[in-house]
Amino acid sequence: MTKALDQFMEDDEHTTTDHQGVTGVMSSADHASVDHTGLTGVGISSAAHAAIDHAALPGVLSPAAHAVLDHSAITGVGLNGIRVVDNTITYAALQSLLNSASVSIIYLKPGTYNFGSSVQLDVPADKQLLGMSGGASREAINPMYHAIVFTVLAQNVGSGAYVRLNARARLANVTFNCTGSSGSNSGSCVEVQNGATLENVIIDRWMHGGTTSGAAVYGQHGAIIRNVLVYKAKNWGFQAAFGVDRGPTVFEHCTAYDSDGDGFRLANAVTLIGCHSFSSTGHGFKGHSGCTYQKFIHCNATSNTLSGFDWSNSAAGDGTIVANCVAITNIGVGFNGAVGTVNRPAFASCYGRGNTGGDFNFGGVWQNLSNYTA
Repeated sequence: MTKALDQFMEDDEHTTTDHQGVTGVMSSADHASVDHTGLTGVGISSAAHAAIDHAALPGVLSPAAHAVLDHSAITGVGLNGIRVVDNTITYAALQSLLNSASVSIIYLKPGTYNFGSSVQLDVPADKQLLGMSGGASREAINPMYHAIVFTVLAQNVGSGAYVRLNARARLANVTFNCTGSSGSNSGSCVEVQNGATLENVIIDRWMHGGTTSGAAVYGQHGAIIRNVLVYKAKNWGFQAAFGVDRGPTVFEHCTAYDSDGDGFRLANAVTLIGCHSFSSTGHGFKGHSGCTYQKFIHCNATSNTLSGFDWSNSAAGDGTIVANCVAITNIGVGFNGAVGTVNRPAFASCYGRGNTGGDFNFGGVWQNLSNYTA
């Protein structure tokens, strides 16, 4: 018999009592077998909680599920200094975000960004402006392009650049469509300052520039320029800075195609690895006056109007090496060495074929180390 609840009982009596007849009381064993999922506001054990698929709950995700989400559908949400924007953003709003102390990385969603004319977008030191992958959107814009396209129009901004990357800044995964551009700008499409990085970029028909300036990509000393294609630049495709040596400008796997001038116009302390110049109206690669410590490794100059590689008026100096490079069917000389230099640059294991002005003209004291022609 169950005693009245207001009466005490011995421990042995309590243990043998049938509590199921008492409302709200059950044994531990019975409690453990109860399905609590139908109860609201009732706690469960840590082990049971860990086994629940939280992805089925609105607004709740496990870390693993969160990691595989496509965040490109989310605009304006920040985490640790990250922002995501789409092509409805204005030039002024984008510049404001770049200038914000709380923002370190801005991701651009796929689309065409048209900021109008006279734009000078400044990416501050240590900031990053990165295009996101676009899938089918890329094909809808142009098969040649990335999914993110900046449409460049009239650039009446003097000698300034359309985009300037300050020290250690980074711009990646975008295309500049300059086919409708015009204006008096004699600057560059992108200026890459000391320690900044430009990579995975296409610049299509940069139509600005004068006879002495206006390369599509202008690299200061210490800049890194990687996987960049310049197509039909009005003047030089790529230019490395002149002046004092403050560390090498590095070009990796870059291509100048059909430039209206030199494909690459290069000054001191520059390193080129796997770069190409095709069909430029000037030289493929031009070492400018007084250049020293230049390195050309696995580079290719083909069908340029002048020489493929040229230092003919440069007095190229100490530390310049041209190794495993190819010059084919250029109208000038394939490899045209400096004349009268007192130092000892070298060509090593280079190949020339079908160059109208001859495959090799070392001049001066340039070294010929196992080079060959067809």
